[in-house]
Amino acid sequence: MQKHEWTQGIDFFAFDTLCSIRIMPYSRSAAAPILKDAWETAHLVEQTLNMFDETSELSCLCNNYAISFPFQASAMLYSFIEDNLRIAALTDGQFDFTVGALIKLWDFLADNPEVPAKEKIANLLQSVGYQHLSLLPERRSVVIDCKGIQLDPGASGKGFALDKVSVRLRQHHVQHAVLDFGGNIFTIGGKWDAVGSPGGRPWITALRNPTDPGSVIGSVPLVDAGIATSSWYEHCFKKDGEVYYHILNPYTGFPLPMELKSMTIISPSALYSDILSTAFFVLGLEKGMRLAEALKEDIGTIEYVAVTKDDRILSSPGAGFNSAV
Repeated sequence: MQKHEWTQGIDFFAFDTLCSIRIMPYSRSAAAPILKDAWETAHLVEQTLNMFDETSELSCLCNNYAISFPFQASAMLYSFIEDNLRIAALTDGQFDFTVGALIKLWDFLADNPEVPAKEKIANLLQSVGYQHLSLLPERRSVVIDCKGIQLDPGASGKGFALDKVSVRLRQHHVQHAVLDFGGNIFTIGGKWDAVGSPGGRPWITALRNPTDPGSVIGSVPLVDAGIATSSWYEHCFKKDGEVYYHILNPYTGFPLPMELKSMTIISPSALYSDILSTAFFVLGLEKGMRLAEALKEDIGTIEYVAVTKDDRILSSPGAGFNSAV
């Protein structure tokens, strides 16, 4: 995108990554309150869902719930849990956000990560399983029936935040915007033409090569859509000749065998692009597409670009993938 005086934006650090919001066509004075509201919304999501902040509402739930007693949640936290539970149920727990304790145990972001002892993993697996959570809609409450449950927003938090911020931008009548939260992207409308016409051209987003992250495999067009990628290289470490990456099998507590090197999802929802990029990675393409079909009526069409473990690039017909290889 060529920057011009009618493009206004804000950059900030949240969700352990660099985030940016660009809106157009706006003067600086007109954009300032809109961008402030967007920033506040993003930070409210982070403050609600941060699993590493003991004062966040998500941490308060996980650390202070009483077994089988309702915990009344904010509308934001309740909605987040509801969306994650839906995908967990549809995947029979192969995508499961109750792996928070295991994620903390593996600590992929440590300076020198280690493979945890099997005994520690086995002990924590007793506190993993979406079926331990139930919702009481009439009381906007969460009920957990066992001890030790820890929720991990890592596969859905940024997408959830992008959707919340995009809603606020649309409430301010923003018609052209690009939001990038650490590589999770959402676009409002198409490109705005610098000469003043609305324009209808899509934004073009490059897809990183999972074998060589400094290069790209191609690009896809985006209009009113979210895009997210899950890949083995994002958080991983090598130990005794074996690579361990951050997407865990909720049934074993260990990283899944790698069938895909990367999985990119494009959909009308940033949240579901985020969640489904991990869910597809776990399920594989065949089961992933069945999941996409089950969600189509509520979410809309879901497209994908996948890189297999043998470096084949597969994409759905509607993704509009343009290969650079």
